[in-house]
Amino acid sequence: MRKTKIGLVPMSAKPYHRGHHALVEIAALGKASESAIEEAPDNDFVIVFVSYTSRGTKPGTKASGGKERVIPGETPVFGDDMKYIWEKLLIPNINFPDNVIIASPATGAPNSPILGVHDVLSAIHEARKSNQKSIVLPYTDITVDPQTVEATIYSDDVDINQNYPDDQMEKLYGETYGTAIKKFGVPRSATVEISGTKMRQMLCNGNKAEFLPMLPNLPRAVAEEIFDILSTSAIKMCPRKDWMMQTESILRSLIKALL
Repeated sequence: MRKTKIGLVPMSAKPYHRGHHALVEIAALGKASESAIEEAPDNDFVIVFVSYTSRGTKPGTKASGGKERVIPGETPVFGDDMKYIWEKLLIPNINFPDNVIIASPATGAPNSPILGVHDVLSAIHEARKSNQKSIVLPYTDITVDPQTVEATIYSDDVDINQNYPDDQMEKLYGETYGTAIKKFGVPRSATVEISGTKMRQMLCNGNKAEFLPMLPNLPRAVAEEIFDILSTSAIKMCPRKDWMMQTESILRSLIKALL
């Protein structure tokens, strides 16, 4: 009986860059535009879990009025900005392969991509134990036979063993791990030699010329809007919605003064 192969790609993506997109292509197509990975499984569906949490910030306090505080020495990327960027700029403008599903908090997925992956794996594992013949995978409308499904996690070849260590996977999923549940670590040398840290450094330095080519293939205006949002938020140390309100307030005050 033919297996249904599912790829699971968890990513924080602060911000989403060409390396992330190449990883999605490897899971979806068995290759990336930059480099072929011959041994990559050929998946029927790929679920990409993305996060709307912030990076480089601490939770707000009463003293800060509930607003996030930037960690000294960090270039912040705000979750509210990534929500806007994913929903308004990336998803509408990136030509994702047809078998890719983006699972985000907006579609009911948890804010932790790692947890989202485990939700899918747990559903498969429990259904196999109880001999179910059909389940709908969490956060999708995909119906599969858990007895013939094969789910593979894709991630950086270092991160995958830190986030999904073998001893934990064996404890959670028993003999299902290694048969119906697998891991596939992809070295950065097989995709694009770029990291989130380098991308955030470019934002901190205002280096638009190097930042834009490291984004996935997007219309120039969209790529520039992503840079402008993230760099402005880093400078102002608050998300777009806050500095947009500040700008609108200043404009209203100027108009009122002129009148």
